Amino acid sequence: MRFLKTKTTIIILAGFALMAGPVAFASPITPPGTIEQLAISTSTGSYAELDVDAIGFVTCLDNTAGADCGTLSFLPFIAPHTDLQVQTKPLANFGGFLVSVTGRGGAAATAPTLQNLSDTNNLTSLVGGPASFTTLFTDTDYCGDPGGTTGGCFGGKFVLQMTNNPDAIKIPTASTTFAAFVSAGATIPAGTLINAPAGTTVNGCCGTT
Repeated sequence: MRFLKTKTTIIILAGFALMAGPVAFASPITPPGTIEQLAISTSTGSYAELDVDAIGFVTCLDNTAGADCGTLSFLPFIAPHTDLQVQTKPLANFGGFLVSVTGRGGAAATAPTLQNLSDTNNLTSLVGGPASFTTLFTDTDYCGDPGGTTGGCFGGKFVLQMTNNPDAIKIPTASTTFAAFVSAGATIPAGTLINAPAGTTVNGCCGTT
């Protein structure tokens, strides 16, 4: 997923990418062999990229010599194309945010839900002012992927369901912008936006389809 910055006190950005076909890589930080990825970043400058290879080993990369990855807790190994979970360690924060995010891959999702960010995602800002958090989740195993045995099949039409649930007292008007991307060549991240023109923003509670 890719998130777009919008207004309000705290901007929580979320999105997802859907992919099928041979794997290619667009990010200069993404190592060859990555089949699933969860990238998170903040408007305060923190960035971490969790990459899963074909065996299931999870690697965290960042731009701060391991400082941002060091604030995060995640399993070192998962079954390929399943849930990729990350959260901040006790007493730590990621760029001013307490984070709990799960990306659900093709082997964990069932049709018609081909891919999603889990509805159990939680985010708390310690920044003390306007800030944004961005999540981009990508998986490459769906029907049609050479050798792939998991995931539902893509069709010609996508239905996106989005939910925003901000704290009703502290930040009732906080917004989330959801953007979904696909890639015929299974690049990570995907680059063709399918909820035009520039993602869908949900202001305050609760959701939209």
